[in-house]
Amino acid sequence: MCNLSQIIYDRAMKDCIRNLMETTGWNIEECMDALSISAERKHYYRNEILGIISS
Repeated sequence: MCNLSQIIYDRAMKDCIRNLMETTGWNIEECMDALSISAERKHYYRNEILGIISS
């Protein structure tokens, strides 16, 4: 996937996760599991959505 495609995909996936969290009351892990997000990408989305900055 080219860089722009990945950026668009990531933004859409973050929106999906946020929407699921708001509408279902699920935590972020439950939402990512429901969306079948890979273990490698879960760390990225968790940091992006929760605002965690890792050093």
